[in-house]
Amino acid sequence: YRGYKVTKPGELLDVLSIDEIDFEQFASKYVLAHRPCVIRGIIPNIQISKFKSDEIIDTLKYMQFLQVERKNKGGFGLGTSRCKMTLEELLTKFKKGDEGWYLTTQYAEDEPGDELETGPEDDDTGSEVRQVDESDNDSEEEEEEAGELFPSEITDGFSDTSSINMNDMHDDFEEDEEEENDENDDDDDPVIGFAGRNGLRISEARARIKELLQPPLVALAKSPAVLPIKTSLLDFLIPQQINLWMGLSKPTSKDGNENENGKFPIDESSSDLNLGRRVPGGGSSSGLHHDHADNLYIPIQGFKRFTLFSPSNCGDLYTVGDISRVYNSGVIDYKRNSNAPNWRHLRADGAIITEVARYKLQEESNKLTKIEKKELLDLITEEEEGEGEEEEEISDVSKDLDPPSFSRIPSALLHLDKVKDLETKRKIQEYAKEKFPKFLPISENKIVVDLKPGEMLYLPVGWFHEVTSFGKEDQDNKDNIHIALNYWFLPPDGKDLSKPYSDDYWSKDFERTTKSIELLQQG
Repeated sequence: YRGYKVTKPGELLDVLSIDEIDFEQFASKYVLAHRPCVIRGIIPNIQISKFKSDEIIDTLKYMQFLQVERKNKGGFGLGTSRCKMTLEELLTKFKKGDEGWYLTTQYAEDEPGDELETGPEDDDTGSEVRQVDESDNDSEEEEEEAGELFPSEITDGFSDTSSINMNDMHDDFEEDEEEENDENDDDDDPVIGFAGRNGLRISEARARIKELLQPPLVALAKSPAVLPIKTSLLDFLIPQQINLWMGLSKPTSKDGNENENGKFPIDESSSDLNLGRRVPGGGSSSGLHHDHADNLYIPIQGFKRFTLFSPSNCGDLYTVGDISRVYNSGVIDYKRNSNAPNWRHLRADGAIITEVARYKLQEESNKLTKIEKKELLDLITEEEEGEGEEEEEISDVSKDLDPPSFSRIPSALLHLDKVKDLETKRKIQEYAKEKFPKFLPISENKIVVDLKPGEMLYLPVGWFHEVTSFGKEDQDNKDNIHIALNYWFLPPDGKDLSKPYSDDYWSKDFERTTKSIELLQQG
């Protein structure tokens, strides 16, 4: 990695005005240099007000179940259970002051089922809490009407006039060209259009739209006047996904961030001091991690504090996974082992290497020599054989691990300056010296960014970040609800604006997504 690095304590990000940005200069100085920055102002055509807590239900019109994480030790994503509830149920909990929930990434592989999770903490809001049952993926399909090209969750909503776990990211090129052209197409999944020379089936079009616009945003595929797919600021990058995040955080949390004496509590009888993801001073923490795509983060409600570390520091940040290599693009690849049992190796642009191999064998076979074909087949075979061997070795413990891109460092260690009690701070520092000795020397080489509505953060791939969310004291909890939109872009590995990607793999793939959206908008 030879991109931008933090070289001294107290370094600040550049702050740009959206009205004064020169797009070519922005691409060169920030995007291709892998340099984060804050942008004052919001990209045009996003109707921000429609995503605030008092309008978002009417905007999205999403009535189906969503996957919602439970809070654990001051944060989310700790391998704990996810539950399912509707958007309206979630907002009802927030308005009643329940901080225990967070709306995060939705994956098709993990569709919520119907098993109910019971417990005393479910009784105070008057709504059921349903535990995700990953074996049941049929609940949404049953709601689709026969003969309908796209399910109602996609087609319902505004008209145009009103408007990442990397391993869950798909490369949806057709697996068999001959199957595409078979005269006996399945009547339930017909070809409805063409992207390039390959047919586009209903099932693929649906999957692509839902993957690009994650629930509950999916209906807005028909409403670019509310939420555009591409942005003028980063129109040379290929969109990978758009997400919605929602949670509730009060200024002084009652979940153990501070005790009755105003001190940050630790448990000296526990080997990890029971720090979890609690942070001094309150707020909800995401935990320190990096992503696999470039990120444009747009807060709608609430305040966020980002703590950033460069990809160049990855070896000192104690990731769950064992790092294999760091590309100059900032993409971080991991070793496939018990710490990352489902990992698939990546290229510099974030593409899965074996999926690229399959694509080349299918689409570019006539350009390949026999030796090149054999090399690509060997890559695919090696991965498949490795999957079989490792399935037997994966323990129950590894199934509960955070993704490999998460750091094992507790969030509190990033914010020791917020610990007021000197004795508590000393004990946490001693713990850090014992458990995370490589982190302490680089712990001050961080950038802290306070982000508020009306601003955006551009964060390149591979930059480690911990996000603490805050609210305000508010009787009806409206100002304590934090909501954000997130645009993900496939990481560029090219050298200049004219060719941000080294080949056309991603652009060809996105042609199929674009065609899917066009077909939807045409009815």
